[in-house]
Amino acid sequence: MERLSVGMYVRVPYDREHAEDPRFFLLGQIASMEVAGGLLTVILHDPFKYARYFPDIPAKLRVTVDCVIQCGACRGARAIYNNQLVRVLSYQYDKEKRVMTYFLDREEDHAVISASETKIQLPFVASEISPLIQMLQGEWQNPRWYVGRTIVRRAISLLNGSLNGFGRLAGCKIDILPHQMLTIRRCMLHDPCRILLADEVGMGKTIEALGVLRLFVDAHPHCRILLLVPEHLCAQWRLEMLFKFDLSESSQKYHLVLMPSEKVGECLQEKWDFLVADEVHHALQDSHMYKTLQALSHRVDNVLLLSATPIQARAKEYLRLLCLLEPEEYAAIPENEFDNRVTRQARIERAAFNVGRSLKSVQNAVQEADAPWSDEDVADEADVLLNRLHKLQGELPEDEYIAGQISTWQELLEKLPEKGSPENSVDPLGLSNLAQMLGYISDHYQLDAHIIRNRRAMKGGKEAKRKLIPLPYDCDTKNPYEREIFQAVAECLEKLVSNNNPAKLVEFGIPLVSACFSSAFALDAFITKKVFPIECGSSKELRTRARQWLQYEQLVCDDIVKAMDDEENGPASRICVVLKCLDKAVGRHKVVLFTEFEATWEAYRHCLEVFFGEECVALYSADSPAEERERNVFRFQSDEFCQFLLADSSGGEGHNFQMADYAVHLDLPYDAAVIEQRIGRLDRLGRQSEEPIISIVPYATRTIEEDLFHIFQEGLHVFEKPLSGMEIIMGELREMLTSAWESDPERGLRDILPQVKEKARNLAKALQEERNYDLNKFLFNGLDRQVRRLVNEYSRQGGKLFADAMGSWAAMAGFRTEHQQGELLRFRPENFSSKSAWQTMLLPPEWGEYYQDERAQALFKIQTAVMSKPVSAMRMRSERPALVGTFDRNLALQMDSVHFFAPGDPVFDCITVNALDSYRGRCSAFRLKGEEDWQGLVFSYALRPHYEVLYEQGLPDTLCRPYVPFLCCEIKTVFWPLPGFPEASPNVQATFRHCLQPEVMLDDNNLLVHLGRRDKVKAIPEAAARHFTNAQWMQQHFPAATWVQQVASEAHKKANRDLRNKSRIDEAVEKVREEGQGYGNHTAEECTQALIQALKESNAQLDSLVYVWMETEK
Repeated sequence: MERLSVGMYVRVPYDREHAEDPRFFLLGQIASMEVAGGLLTVILHDPFKYARYFPDIPAKLRVTVDCVIQCGACRGARAIYNNQLVRVLSYQYDKEKRVMTYFLDREEDHAVISASETKIQLPFVASEISPLIQMLQGEWQNPRWYVGRTIVRRAISLLNGSLNGFGRLAGCKIDILPHQMLTIRRCMLHDPCRILLADEVGMGKTIEALGVLRLFVDAHPHCRILLLVPEHLCAQWRLEMLFKFDLSESSQKYHLVLMPSEKVGECLQEKWDFLVADEVHHALQDSHMYKTLQALSHRVDNVLLLSATPIQARAKEYLRLLCLLEPEEYAAIPENEFDNRVTRQARIERAAFNVGRSLKSVQNAVQEADAPWSDEDVADEADVLLNRLHKLQGELPEDEYIAGQISTWQELLEKLPEKGSPENSVDPLGLSNLAQMLGYISDHYQLDAHIIRNRRAMKGGKEAKRKLIPLPYDCDTKNPYEREIFQAVAECLEKLVSNNNPAKLVEFGIPLVSACFSSAFALDAFITKKVFPIECGSSKELRTRARQWLQYEQLVCDDIVKAMDDEENGPASRICVVLKCLDKAVGRHKVVLFTEFEATWEAYRHCLEVFFGEECVALYSADSPAEERERNVFRFQSDEFCQFLLADSSGGEGHNFQMADYAVHLDLPYDAAVIEQRIGRLDRLGRQSEEPIISIVPYATRTIEEDLFHIFQEGLHVFEKPLSGMEIIMGELREMLTSAWESDPERGLRDILPQVKEKARNLAKALQEERNYDLNKFLFNGLDRQVRRLVNEYSRQGGKLFADAMGSWAAMAGFRTEHQQGELLRFRPENFSSKSAWQTMLLPPEWGEYYQDERAQALFKIQTAVMSKPVSAMRMRSERPALVGTFDRNLALQMDSVHFFAPGDPVFDCITVNALDSYRGRCSAFRLKGEEDWQGLVFSYALRPHYEVLYEQGLPDTLCRPYVPFLCCEIKTVFWPLPGFPEASPNVQATFRHCLQPEVMLDDNNLLVHLGRRDKVKAIPEAAARHFTNAQWMQQHFPAATWVQQVASEAHKKANRDLRNKSRIDEAVEKVREEGQGYGNHTAEECTQALIQALKESNAQLDSLVYVWMETEK
């Protein structure tokens, strides 16, 4: 009785079936104590009305003293303190007062406060108990709970052990990659955030920008955000904002405006907290837009500009982009001074590039040599490397770190021949230190620290290959109308040029040519709507020839099957050329067809549906209703028989077509960037297919179109490799093409091809050195390596196995799912069973709020349109709506219309919180078959910073989150044999880990025998022989408590030592010192010291404990 006091929280048994051996417990606060009778009155607080899910919960209980134990509340539990909503951060025992002191996060302002447990209302569902105490008390839960929790814990531990914000972003419907996470981290570390995001094409700049905004609005409620996006990309941004990041223009929590960048002048008078501007390199050619954007940048604190990758060799463009980002700093810099900076940076990059090449040569020589410390080839390569290192040092003479690294390595080289063998056999020449030095240089020596340039090589894995199938065709003999119209268009161009009217050439001539080389239908639509310039003279002949060609093509389309069947004498129509290729070359691969013209789109729609069948064709047109577009996208993504998607100029922007392998360019746009955007719909981040992305390009021979094709293919190689780094010159290239046409409409493009090739070669050479310099930081920086490992591991665990585990835990915990169309499922309020949920105290989402969410409402509407059997909104008035979704990240990314149950989603969060916080899955005992006889305890530990150091000073643990990736985030398993059994062999450990699979949770074949079972059904033979339950038998044969406690202490020491050895705490401490910042009223020094102490005192926490009895078949 002395150990208890009024106001203390205790763990109260509430198991009606097994009162003597309880497995159900509640959290209660002692209201009164009867010393003489040994009785307590315990209040079961319910400040949030959780009892509505568990109607049998009383308000008070009278229990005996010997059946309760003091305990704490789960971290993250909601509570009430001083009539304010708070969340539990942590607690620790106050020895003097003999009560728990809680650290709380006040919901109103997220201030960290402390309070005695006697002053707090904690809900009855929030009890937390050590697995060791459970084991000592014989509280062996069903192994299914243990297996399910272990699987969920494994994945969630990666979120907890990653960068601040990764858990939030992991809940977005994106395949987050390491370079993106590092970019977002870097943006969030800058206060204010002023970053020029200049990734190469295909690296996901939109994802990075929206990721930054997602975290910013979470941290800054009621902020005002302006997004400036080219008008043709606004729809794409809205889609990605809402469905991938849950960001909306109608949110009440923040004010977000998405506006076409062409209207930037309308935004100047308003106040904004954050500006995001996409495609800002276009402003370099528009003086009005440039000045307006610069003025806006000057007025806003946080600015994120998205641009094509600037090239230092083009210093003037580079400087003008920097002037947009930092108007005050760069506007006054003379161009010659900036040129000097660029020249010096180029020297550093070239020297680092040469060192990197030599370093690779030495590494290769070391791998090939039997005794690298005495090999002549290694020595020769090392001499070259040393010489280049000294040249690099000459560029950075004042850097002591670089001088020290080079000096140390030179001393190592001199000592190796004397020693005869290296001290480090893994890295005999200490090359890893030089690699880290390159990472340090690229991180600390940049033209401007506010520019981020992610390169495609940072994505890791195999780059999707690109191939080309050219479809040249000659229409001279079989289709004279097409050849005649080409000649008429060429004559029109010559008249425009001869009249010296370049504006009309751009406004009328180029669109005319583009329509002509798309289809007769596109040309007819163009000349019908447009007024011919007087410089072209009479348009009568052109219109006549266009009508003749249109009539010819219309006859082909009207009987396309007949036209396709006649191989030898059939019409020489471009449409037939394309369809024959699709019929013979693509097999069963999925194909996306692109056109810039509505009339061409309509003609191909008819021919594809007639020739291949409507069920094989999906349509995407900006003019179609949104529901129809989404239905067709869903069909194309999920239906194996739907082989073709026909897209108009919008190109299905914002959608994922990575399941397709062929891109058909029905017409060649005037801009190579449009071609890259088309192929980019298929070449998406996270593409799973090993097949190359094949572009099919039809073009008429001996025409301007053929010349344009050769410029794109031979000059830029756009169909066979990405335009990485070349986007910045696309505007200049368009001007070159226009000038070539002005000089000679017939031969101009042909003549300019050598110039385009030369410009591309020179640019590629300059880009290579810059790319390698940027890559050094990504490949060799310690934090970057750790983040890559964390993100890749989380992605690996986020697939079907994790989805199965989540669904299984939910089902056992009373939250059943309804499976829809294979792996898809849905949760509904009607499927919640309070009787089953009683086992783990699972709390379902607040359904009313869930269904009122804008994203949920939009998905309901889309799913109603796209699913073959509508399963969401209002199918039956008696049914509530329910989202169709999946826990499988890979499946969610493949299907745009499917909801992703992930961190931040109320369904996902209620299941994971329940799995991790419930005492049901933390302690168990089971028997299983194996190749060896073994019995023992298996401890699982996780490393945790000493956050209480921060809490005591009123600092939030979010300050520590940027440095958590330096700690080992794995769950450390320690096997400890019972007396008389050997150490756990690799076979024993492998057998144990093999049983931790989702299918075991739903197993009815006794793969794991529950040794804590409290009835005599399925009793083990040893228990049945004595008419015992398994639990009764275990209680008699379980080791003494003193032995278990001693073993637990030794296991903790081992786990703590191993986890700390796998961490890089010293690096984390150095990073804290380097990035030290204040918080609130706390100085930078105070925060730095607290963070360092919290990291240095990181300690292993017991996560779960299980008794394992493994035996062979005999």
